[in-house]
Amino acid sequence: MESQKPWKMVKSPLYYRYADTVQGKSFSGVGNNFVRALATEIENKEEYEFLKGNKELEAIFAQYLK
Repeated sequence: MESQKPWKMVKSPLYYRYADTVQGKSFSGVGNNFVRALATEIENKEEYEFLKGNKELEAIFAQYLK
């Protein structure tokens, strides 16, 4: 999943000020937090009702939210 891949934050237009930080060091868990927040949104918001019961999405969440 894209949110799990390490990336250099200093090359990002949003996080360029965080010198010497790479996902996996100071910002470890950024991807996991994103996936967890996404799963919570889908679970709790009515507008995502159409995604509930989607086997492919459930498999992705099962893989990354162990």
